[in-house]
Amino acid sequence: MFGAFGLCLVLNLYLVAQIYESRQIQKQLSEYHELDCEKITVRFKTDLKNNNVKYFSGGLVGSGKLSQNIKKYGIENFELGCQVYNNLECYNELVRNYLKKEKNIVINELYE
Repeated sequence: MFGAFGLCLVLNLYLVAQIYESRQIQKQLSEYHELDCEKITVRFKTDLKNNNVKYFSGGLVGSGKLSQNIKKYGIENFELGCQVYNNLECYNELVRNYLKKEKNIVINELYE
């Protein structure tokens, strides 16, 4: 009985942590999704200053090792699956330009 209770407690704590993480990601995505390209440029500059840059990968092709490789440059990858948003693509373009100019890295190299 104690074992079953302990197992249920552990599983519930795990699920609460997963739900919390999912909601935090959803909250961040909704913040960026509501911005147009002009406002997202300002947001990128703020993120860059705060070392909080993101990359929003999406489309039909998988991201491979992008999440792992892009972390080396202090950038967090959000995998959106098949969804592609124009304003997030504006942000991604700023990230790609930053990586090319400051780190001499082409984003496609990070998918491998």
